[in-house]
Amino acid sequence: MPLEEGPNVAFLASYPPRHCGIAEFTADEIRAVHTGLEDFLVFPIDKDNSAYLPPIEWRHVVNQMDSSDYKRVANLVRELDAVAKANEEKRWIAHAEQEFGLDGDGRDNNFNTFGKTLKEAGINSFIRLHTVIDPKLFQLEDFQKNITKEFEKNYSMICVMTPSAKKVLTSEPYNMDPKKIVYMPHGTYTEWRLESKKAKKRRFGIEGTIPIGTPGMVSKGKGLEFSLQGFALYLDSIEQSERDLTNYYIYGGTHPEVLRANNWKDPYRNSLMNLAEELKLNPIEIFDQNINQQKNLDLKNNKVIFVNNHIDRNVLEEFFQAIDVGITTYLNPTQCSSGIGAKLAGYAVPCVSTKFMFHNDLFKNENGEIDNSGYLIKFRNKFPMKLGVPAKIDPDDIAEGIKHVIEYYQEMRSKIISKGINMNWRVFREKQLLFYEQLAA
Repeated sequence: MPLEEGPNVAFLASYPPRHCGIAEFTADEIRAVHTGLEDFLVFPIDKDNSAYLPPIEWRHVVNQMDSSDYKRVANLVRELDAVAKANEEKRWIAHAEQEFGLDGDGRDNNFNTFGKTLKEAGINSFIRLHTVIDPKLFQLEDFQKNITKEFEKNYSMICVMTPSAKKVLTSEPYNMDPKKIVYMPHGTYTEWRLESKKAKKRRFGIEGTIPIGTPGMVSKGKGLEFSLQGFALYLDSIEQSERDLTNYYIYGGTHPEVLRANNWKDPYRNSLMNLAEELKLNPIEIFDQNINQQKNLDLKNNKVIFVNNHIDRNVLEEFFQAIDVGITTYLNPTQCSSGIGAKLAGYAVPCVSTKFMFHNDLFKNENGEIDNSGYLIKFRNKFPMKLGVPAKIDPDDIAEGIKHVIEYYQEMRSKIISKGINMNWRVFREKQLLFYEQLAA
């Protein structure tokens, strides 16, 4: 789409330097589509008085805990649109990235306030849902159901990133109009050249090894205790020569929200370190995102490496290209979005994963059949899972998953990258701009 044909778009979302997955997603999204827009503004949802860079002005920043801020920025968009209309220029549309955790204390209804204010002004809007709770999988609270149903009234278009999420929204108890809901895969970067993987392993000082990894910020929801147990069982099942070459990397600092909730202490990471010790994995904690460039780690004996650091974005992208196997033992079966999962696909990394919604859809073909593009682990809970009841995973299943990926590595790698290519940000750009064009018509 040529620049002169694009609309004006106002984005409401978390945004860097805030550290969260949706902030990174929004930055990538805007990077992909901005040259197809006439103009755009970002209204970042903030909680920590972050220092946003120009052209974001202080008046554009939304205080997550202040409900009036969501209406205030909606009115800023109304003013912009009124001026554009008076000057017979292109009208504005709005785009929101929604997650319950970004809405006040997680139980507020501010995204609907934003959408409703714009609807009353005749401004079309688009909302992407990063959480769609399937009541068949997880206990749905009334406030979550009601807020989600209101999106249909207040937004012109609703976007989801898995086919299953659309099925959930068009079924009980949501009963949304399927014509109003669009499915668009998560965006990602792609890299699958074999020589690149060798180069990236050298870049981190782990050449000649079999690196298994869970990249991204650490939090309880990632089920890393199960990953460690499964990894230990896998090591016990292989020959010593292969064991010597195999390491598991938990690559990323603890999520800031987790640290804040624990007075900046880190009990979960400490529990993981203790568990790895009990499993005789000889864990080591390092604070160097470059891992082993100085060749000073004992990779033969230190089977688990905790990299406790906020990872620079470009370095994280390189790490994805260096690992052979990904592990995503996420504990929420209804999780319908995963930036980590999308990156693993984009960089041709076969993955052992729980059957959370995003990967449960991604690792199947068009007929809904598992196609060996990833290895899925069943939850051992009864469904729907109740609030406060921890998810259960069998570590033996994880060990079997790692073994399966190693055995069918090339087949799985070629299958997952074909899906990653279809999620490339260039493909994402064209689909997103098409939706904007429809809203701006």
